[in-house]
Amino acid sequence: MVAIPARTKKVLKGMHQAGRIILLGSGTTTLSMTRLLATDLRLAVVTNSMAIAAVLSDHEDIQLHRLGGRIRTRTGAGVGPWVE
Repeated sequence: MVAIPARTKKVLKGMHQAGRIILLGSGTTTLSMTRLLATDLRLAVVTNSMAIAAVLSDHEDIQLHRLGGRIRTRTGAGVGPWVE
């Protein structure tokens, strides 16, 4: 688990309001922060991270949207449309 900076914790507290829409990118700090979200929040979350989507998938009050596209193996993030 990554240590969450105090400034990030302050932002996290501001997200604990019903009806918010938040965008979460990939990364270890964002994943750690996501694990701290209460399970009863009424939020809509949009993410490009498979790991973050997995953490939030059992939160019944969170409306979860994952951005599609090619998945970067190293980060597990959707990074854009599939192009050959």
